[in-house]
Amino acid sequence: MSGSSGRTASEARARAFTLVEAVISTVIVSVAMVAALTSVSRSSLFRRIANERQIGFQLGQQLMAEILSKDYLDPAYPGGGSMGPGGDETATGNRSLYDDVDDYNGWLECPPRLADGTVIANRTQWYRKVNVAWVRPTSPDVPVGYETWLKRITVEVGTVVAGGSVSFSRNRQPKATLVALAGQGR
Repeated sequence: MSGSSGRTASEARARAFTLVEAVISTVIVSVAMVAALTSVSRSSLFRRIANERQIGFQLGQQLMAEILSKDYLDPAYPGGGSMGPGGDETATGNRSLYDDVDDYNGWLECPPRLADGTVIANRTQWYRKVNVAWVRPTSPDVPVGYETWLKRITVEVGTVVAGGSVSFSRNRQPKATLVALAGQGR
């Protein structure tokens, strides 16, 4: 027996919290904390991605609605013509004079703006890019180099890498892509 408590040394050790037990419990708590923080971090990341996709979709919808509100053909050239805006339609430096669907072909802007050139607030790192192509009515995925009376409009919306130029595709991070078809007499 040791001391006045009447316990032996081995009994005292059996009841004590050993250093090994402390280390093991610390490791268990640490693993649980890492798992919890990883879960919170992933949840935050998924929320951010979903939010960016929604913003991209809304910016894309706004521009697509603007494009689809225009005529199929340029009113000045009802027999058709080339893709893209004519000289008279680019005079303002914005889209306010665009009057037909294919005027938007090749449009690339950062930050996104309204047709009159007004910057859309809180979207300075965003871009919008438009491609308009004549396509076959029987295969709208196939662009052709001649008038088919059907145009495929693609609006890509995304963010630009910080410090990067929107002119270089490697600096663009697409978040949403919208596609629509416009035909003569739609």
